[in-house]
Amino acid sequence: MPFDATKDQTITCQDCKQPFIFSVGEQTFFNTKGFDTPPKRCKPCRDAKKAEKEMAQQSQAQPQPQEDEGKGNRRGGGRGRRDDNQDYSKIWNRGRR
Repeated sequence: MPFDATKDQTITCQDCKQPFIFSVGEQTFFNTKGFDTPPKRCKPCRDAKKAEKEMAQQSQAQPQPQEDEGKGNRRGGGRGRRDDNQDYSKIWNRGRR
């Protein structure tokens, strides 16, 4: 259902509950894009919601940094680091009986 783009409309924002103007130009734009309903949020709240959504998508797309523990050298891999509290006499005496 196209909008009556002959006069501005006052709409209350869903988020901040403040009134905002849905201008004739915006109504014409909405009509050309095929939108059936007027906006529910004012421009600042729409921008904030869009930025929040983009941040959520970026955090899901980027892999989380890995801890460096277990890497024997800068190239990665290797046997890893030994625990300082490990009893090395058990390792050296293995097989010597």
